[in-house]
This record gives sequence, structure tokens and C-alpha cells, in this order.
Amino acid sequence: MGAKRYKGNGWLDKLQKDAQKDELDHTNTSPSFFILLTLCQPPVCVGIAKLCGIPIAFAVLPILSHLVMFFVSHYWLKSCKYFDITGETTFFPLILYSHMSGCGGTKSVLVTALSLTWCTRLGLFLGWRIMVRGSDWRFDKLMKEPAYNCFGWVSQGTWIFLQGFAVWHTHHIAPTSNAPLDWCSYLGVAVWAAGLTTEHVADMQKTAWNANTKSGRQTSWMREGLWKYSRHPNFFGENVNWFGIFIASGCHPVAFVSPLWSWFFLVFTSLMLLEKRLDKKFGNLKEYEDYKEATSVLVPWFVSASAPQGRRGNVSSSTKNNIKGKSPTRRRTSSRSRSRSSSRKKN
Repeated sequence: MGAKRYKGNGWLDKLQKDAQKDELDHTNTSPSFFILLTLCQPPVCVGIAKLCGIPIAFAVLPILSHLVMFFVSHYWLKSCKYFDITGETTFFPLILYSHMSGCGGTKSVLVTALSLTWCTRLGLFLGWRIMVRGSDWRFDKLMKEPAYNCFGWVSQGTWIFLQGFAVWHTHHIAPTSNAPLDWCSYLGVAVWAAGLTTEHVADMQKTAWNANTKSGRQTSWMREGLWKYSRHPNFFGENVNWFGIFIASGCHPVAFVSPLWSWFFLVFTSLMLLEKRLDKKFGNLKEYEDYKEATSVLVPWFVSASAPQGRRGNVSSSTKNNIKGKSPTRRRTSSRSRSRSSSRKKN
């Protein structure tokens, strides 16, 4: 029996579900439009930097470096294997450069330490994961079309500029960067630590669960540990992490771009793409639809009483057969036919 039509678990779930229909990729968008979107990003980022008083280098350098990496990956390596890790290896030196060229001060040092710690952990994790798994289905399709691939790489450069807004602001224009640490600083560190811990634990739990499975080849869905209370606890942790950096930096309104962009970018890229892929693979299964109805899409929350029991998102044998495109009824019928045929031959 097919699954009931899923209506969404809260407004955020419905928002990302609606956005799935508007995903841009090489199958529904012309190369010329991707070129236009790519060309728009540098001047927009430079304009935002000038408007907010941030040195334009932090808008130009990440986009320029990623444009170079587009040519390297598409025409030389012929693979986007290093897409994720390029983001962190660009972010790290940019944070250091911002700190050394900034106005200094205790809060500047604190924000530098928090952002570098986040960047180092994520970079090491993503680098180790791609080396072990060998590929990432999310970026493999970028190789299908050059303009689409270029748009993806330049967009990651834009992500770095906007994600690091609280860092650039604290280092260069925040009036309180030289002020001593206060209660806001300590609160920010506590929130940051909670977010980083959540992100790390969720990543490790998912890694252990995926240990013996190739990228994109899962036949069930993760529902252990933190993943029992959120469908994407690692993304929630990253959002909280950047909200903590915003608080530690002094809560200036301009610095709020960092946590806001972190939420927007994750929800409408990584989270949406993963949900779309899981819906395509398991969306016809009642067990999966029940799991989604009962489990928050992002913010960890109590599991609804209607949640199906069991670990690792286990499904029945008949459901597994449906996932693989096999029909147990058809197999039994075929088996009986072979038995009759064998009996007739013996007679």
C-alpha cells in the first residue's frame, strides 16, 4: 500500500518542501541563465561590503579563488571531489588575514578563535570523509554542465563572504572589538560550544551509520542518537554555532548576517537537496512518511507518539524489496511457475 501524502512537519518543513520544486540545475535551467547568476554575484558582494564598511577583499578573494578552482576541477581534475574541502581551506586563511589586518582587541581574538575552531573541525571532517568515501553525489552532478558547475563554485565563494560577516565586522568596524570580555561574550561562547558539540556528535553518529555504505547507496534512513529528534541535527548545530559567534561578537545588527545566512543557505541547499533525494527514494513508504511526520526537520524536538519504533530507520523485508524495485509477490509467483515446470519435465 502506498504512503499517505505528506503535508509537512511545521512551517520550515513546508518551506523547504515547496522550494524543492524550484531547484535550479542543468536539467531545467539554461547555461546562459547560470552565467548571468554567476556574473551578478561579485558586484553584489562588493556592493554589500562597501555598504557595510567591510574591506572588499573579503568579497573578492573567496569568489576569485573559487573561480580558479572551477577551471581546475572541471577541465583538469574533471571532478568536484574537493568542492566541500575547498570552502574550508579558503575560509581558514581568510579568517587569519582578517584578524591580522583588523583593529585587534580581546573580542577580535575571541571571534577569531571561535571561527577558526569551527572551520578546522569542519574542514578536517569533510576532508577525511571525501577521502574515505571517494565521492559526493551532491557535487557529482555539477560536472554535467560547465556553466552550472561555475555557478556552484562561485556561489560557495559568496557563501564564505556572507557566512563570515560577523568575523569581518568584528575585526574591522566593530566599536567594541577592543572592549574586555563581558557577559555577552561568555554567553556567546556557551551557545557556540553547544552548537559545535551538536554538529560534531551528529556528524560522528551519521559517519558511523554510513561506515559500510557508498555515497548515495543507503537503503534506509538515519534515526539514531540526535537523528531521532531532528532529521538534520548537524545543520541545526552549525546554525547555533554561528549564532553563538554573533552573540560573542557583540550582537551588532550587521553581524547577524552570519547566522541568518547560515540558516538560509543550509535550508535551501544542503537540507533541501537531502530531503528531496530521500523523498525520491523512500517517499512511497509509509514507514518513512510516519518518520517525517513525527520528527522535526531541523530543530531537535520530542518525537511524536506516532513515530514508528525501531532503530536505523529499519523497514520490513517487503519494503526493502520495493526500494530495490523487486516485488516479493512476483518472486513467489515466479518460484511456483518454475516448480510446476520442473514437475512437468519429471512426469
